[in-house]
Amino acid sequence: MPVESKMLFNDLSTEIIFHIFDYFSNNDIIYTFFYLNQRLHNLLLNNKRYLNYFKLPTRNLSIWKNILPNISSQIEILNISTIDITFQFSLFPNLKSIIISSSHGFPDEEVISIIECDIFKYLHCLIIKENT
Repeated sequence: MPVESKMLFNDLSTEIIFHIFDYFSNNDIIYTFFYLNQRLHNLLLNNKRYLNYFKLPTRNLSIWKNILPNISSQIEILNISTIDITFQFSLFPNLKSIIISSSHGFPDEEVISIIECDIFKYLHCLIIKENT
């Protein structure tokens, strides 16, 4: 009679979970695991490497609106791929770099709004690139 064995994701060691995370983008990790259970929630909050780089999402915004307030203070690098910036940079008090990439160009007004915001003087890097 074969013995049946079950292994739950939550039973995996932290090291193995981190190895699994290596196969996902930071956004995918946050989106998938942040509210899965308390252990994973705490793992993510206590490991900056999964939270310090964030690509501003363009889909599932209603879910991200719940997640973002919990992680925004840990985000240091923000990647924006849309010309419609409808959020306040003040959500990201520890922001050090902004990367803006758009295949449609980036309006001067948006660049000016970034330069004029309070967070701009604390930035180490601002990259604006046009995807072709």
